Amino acid sequence: MTVVRIPRYRTARRSAAVAFTGALDSYTTSLWFVYSTRLLLSAYFGNPLLRVRRSSDDAELNIGHASNGALDTAALLAFAGAGSAYVKTFYDQNGSRNVTIGTNGAQPRIVNSGAVELIATGIPGVKFDGSDDGWMQTDQPSTATVIATIKTSDSVGTMLHAGPPYYSYAGLWNSGDGSGTSDSTISVQAVNGTAVANTRAALHTVVATGVPVLYYLEVNTGGWTEIGFGAYSGAYNVDGTVRDFIVYSADMSASQAGIEAAINNGGWIY
Repeated sequence: MTVVRIPRYRTARRSAAVAFTGALDSYTTSLWFVYSTRLLLSAYFGNPLLRVRRSSDDAELNIGHASNGALDTAALLAFAGAGSAYVKTFYDQNGSRNVTIGTNGAQPRIVNSGAVELIATGIPGVKFDGSDDGWMQTDQPSTATVIATIKTSDSVGTMLHAGPPYYSYAGLWNSGDGSGTSDSTISVQAVNGTAVANTRAALHTVVATGVPVLYYLEVNTGGWTEIGFGAYSGAYNVDGTVRDFIVYSADMSASQAGIEAAINNGGWIY
């Protein structure tokens, strides 16, 4: 593997002429980690969002953001060339809970044959293949509030899971299972600001629409050994594109509407 060594990332350095406000700047209490293809916290300004690997020679590069917080797609495409690029590391915009996917085959795609993956028109996302793409974070809270923006048409999948030995899950959807719960430990589940019944079929109806949705979940993760997204024990792997994946370590129901409005700023989802 060839590693491209570059100087400290400088594409979007803060200056007096740049005023940036992050969508989550007003909602930092109890933030656990923030992974995204855009800048969501102004305190993280000037730092990389992702580390990517290109397909042509396995070289790696940190990718940051433009002055408006959008992913630096110019640098991304210049690096990937006509090939593809995959996310090796999601950098935590809130602190030190970065997650690195060491196996090349498990890294989700961000560039496909010279074109940036999109979750909506002009909006970059990360494509999980429904097979083995996924990440696992071993530093998890006992209570989790999850906010994710995702586009999928998959008949089955799960928004959050833990690995062996228990293979816990939450936010599980399945078009063919009308009675199974998304998870018994869920206290709140909503899509696009509207509460969703805690069944797999009900969640499938509103998530697997082929258009971006904003998913909100409050769940008791006590006893879990880690939390992850994507590949899940072979049966409920996610085939879809994700822009944001945010976790809080507390019940955020009092701020739910505000957080959802901030993530959906400009009405790009609903």
